Amino acid sequence: MLIGHYGASLLVRRVDPKLRVSAIFVAAQWMDIVWCVLVLVGLEHLRIVPGITASNGLDLYFMPYSHSLPAAAIWGVVALAACRYGFRMEWKTAVLFAAIVSAHWVLDLVVHRRDLVVVSGVAKAGWGLWNHALLAFLLESALLVWGIGLVLRQSEAMSIVGLYGISVLGLAMAGIQVLVFFGPVHMTARQTVSWALFGYVAFAVIALLLETQRSEGRAGRRTGQRKPVPLLKLR
Repeated sequence: MLIGHYGASLLVRRVDPKLRVSAIFVAAQWMDIVWCVLVLVGLEHLRIVPGITASNGLDLYFMPYSHSLPAAAIWGVVALAACRYGFRMEWKTAVLFAAIVSAHWVLDLVVHRRDLVVVSGVAKAGWGLWNHALLAFLLESALLVWGIGLVLRQSEAMSIVGLYGISVLGLAMAGIQVLVFFGPVHMTARQTVSWALFGYVAFAVIALLLETQRSEGRAGRRTGQRKPVPLLKLR
C-alpha cells in the first residue's frame, strides 16, 4: 500500500488534531522507510518479478526486520518512546503516533501477497488485493481523499499555497501510484527502493512546508496550535 497509508493515517486527526500532517506522513511510512534502508545496506531483500501481482512486480521475499508482525509491534514501541521522551509529546499524541506506525502492517495485510511474516518466518500472510489493481487503486485513492478532506475541514488556508497545496500534493501522489500500478516496469530492485525512499522523505518535507500555510481552524484553536506565517496571502 502507498497512498492508502497516508489517507488512513490522516483520519487519526479526528481523535487528536494536534498531530501534524508531516508527522503523520513520517509515521505512516516509517516501516517502509526502515525497509528501504535495510534493503540498501543488504539486511533485507527483494526481487523485481514482472507480473507477480497485477499491481507491481515486487517479490518481497525477505523483510523480517521491517515488515513482520513482531517488528511492527517493536517499531511502535520505539516510536512511542521517541515521541514521549525524545520529543516530549503528550501521552495521547505519542500513543496515536505509535499506533500509526504499527498499523502500517495491518494496512499492508490487505494488499500484499503472502509475504508478511507473522511469526519468525514460519508463517506469512497477505490478502492479495494487489492482484486486483483497479480495486486496490480505488480503495487507496478513496482513503487519501477522505484523509485530505478531513485536514481541509480542520484547518483554514492562509495563502494560495495553503488553499491548493495539499490537494495538488494528493493528486501528485495518486499520479505516482498510477505509474506504479499501471506503468511499465523498468527499474532494478535497488533503483526501486532508492526512489521509494526519496519519495517518502519528499512527501513528508512537502507536507511540512504546506502545513505552515494553513491555520489551525476551529479544531486547532481548541488544542492551542499556533498560526503559521503565510507565503502568499489570500485577498
